[in-house]
Amino acid sequence: MNSALLLHPTGPWSQQATHVKWGAAIAVTLGVALFTTIALTNIAVLGLLLVAPFAWRFFRQSQQTLEPGARIFLGLILALAAWDVFSNVMAGHSFGLALKSLLRELRTLVFVVVLWAIFANPHVARRALYAMVLTVVLLASINLVLTLMGLVPQGQYFTTGRLSDLANLYGQALVGVVFV
Repeated sequence: MNSALLLHPTGPWSQQATHVKWGAAIAVTLGVALFTTIALTNIAVLGLLLVAPFAWRFFRQSQQTLEPGARIFLGLILALAAWDVFSNVMAGHSFGLALKSLLRELRTLVFVVVLWAIFANPHVARRALYAMVLTVVLLASINLVLTLMGLVPQGQYFTTGRLSDLANLYGQALVGVVFV
């Protein structure tokens, strides 16, 4: 059997390339960590960044192409990033400062471009989605049970202290899960 067929992104899980398996494992870690711990979220994102070059190399070697809608989307992201840098330079800031600003303000969009090849694989994308959905539902269920038991006051979340900002994320995540 042709080895290229074994590594095809839609092939069985056991026949996936190593970078796909690592990407899926890290994406699941990210999905679980996203709503629980900032440190693990950062480690998972770093892991995805380390896997990204292998995913892009495989994406190019297997001669996959972007769908027209994806090309437009990525083009708009790149145009927005270029416009941000251009407008900051035209406003009198240095090019280095403009790139710093881009990383701070548009890093989410830049991550979309960098990590595109990883999540273009349906195995990785599906596992990441399942992990995020299960994490959101589990955390919301825990909060509901604790509220019904009277251990958490109504309108509050069971996370306190450093994780207190997660209360806003729960609502956003639940809305996002419904739309996905």
